[in-house]
Amino acid sequence: ASPDPRREDGTASVVSEVVHVPSRISTPPTDAREDPTIPDAKPIDPSWRPRSRPPGTGASIPPQVDTGPSVIVNMGEGLERIVEELTQCAPDEEGAALHRVLRSGEAVLPVLVRRFPGPLWFDRSQPHAKVPRGNDISAIARAIVAFKETALPYVSSLLDHSDAGARFYAVLLATEFTSEEVLVRLVNFVFDPDPGTRRLAIRAVRAAKSSLKTLEETLKSVRNSARHARGDVDGQVLAILALGELQDRRSVTTLVELVGAAESRVADAARHALVEITRQDFGASQKRWQQWFDKNHERHRIEWLFDALVHSNEEIRGAAGAELLELTGMSFGFTALSSRRDREAAQQRYRDWWNREGYLRMR
Repeated sequence: ASPDPRREDGTASVVSEVVHVPSRISTPPTDAREDPTIPDAKPIDPSWRPRSRPPGTGASIPPQVDTGPSVIVNMGEGLERIVEELTQCAPDEEGAALHRVLRSGEAVLPVLVRRFPGPLWFDRSQPHAKVPRGNDISAIARAIVAFKETALPYVSSLLDHSDAGARFYAVLLATEFTSEEVLVRLVNFVFDPDPGTRRLAIRAVRAAKSSLKTLEETLKSVRNSARHARGDVDGQVLAILALGELQDRRSVTTLVELVGAAESRVADAARHALVEITRQDFGASQKRWQQWFDKNHERHRIEWLFDALVHSNEEIRGAAGAELLELTGMSFGFTALSSRRDREAAQQRYRDWWNREGYLRMR
């Protein structure tokens, strides 16, 4: 029988610029705006620290044809002046200055990287409703994004910064790029000690994971880190929680095993991750989790979400509804506070849509 298609298995030198983030960028204190569900910890092991950039992809550009030291110095001063003018711009008033920067070509990118993030349009330490796009961090960030693929090696170099505040802005900037190399690097930051940086990385990876095969290979290492503590329980907990945030259904079997872990932090994290992935909650019962997965493992995850629309826990069914709206663009009248009868009606409309056309779009 054919498989069910619904199943889912200066003198500023132009020759050499030093990557530097101004000292005014500092790590903001962790407060109520940071995610309380993910504990701070060091990365799991050295292999998960953001790697050094490969030779030839640093923030320096190749040496130019020798036209004399005075020409190089004058050109460098000119680039510094152009970038300085850019940094004085308010949001949406940078047009003319940005045009001058872009006309300077790739030679200006090392200066932009050295000055990144520059005067901030978005300061994470100030109250904010949501984190904006990387394009809106600052005028310098907007200029880097405007260079598109040309800026990729320079963006990669920013991800190596040791300062947590600067690294947060670098990761936010990187989310503007769809390069597979950049997205794979962002997987490293699901272990970042800064909660805000972790959250940015998780969102970017979750949005891209279904379309990038290389990313799937990288996620195998995250699953291995969740499975084995290797003497670092904090790191293991971060990996487990990351799998939940990534809604990685392939890790369910491992997470069910970890629900019974002797280390309570590991067991609690595994249960939390399972709830995020399945939108069910069987507490600390490995048996019930396993029974549920045995029955449902061949179904598409979106069908798990349909089931959750009538869950007794309002938070769980609300999360399922929000996710379905994001995935499908349709609510079919569902709200978490509706009566059970109305929720069942919305659930049936989702299932009818799925059987009629949805599975063809999302298989």
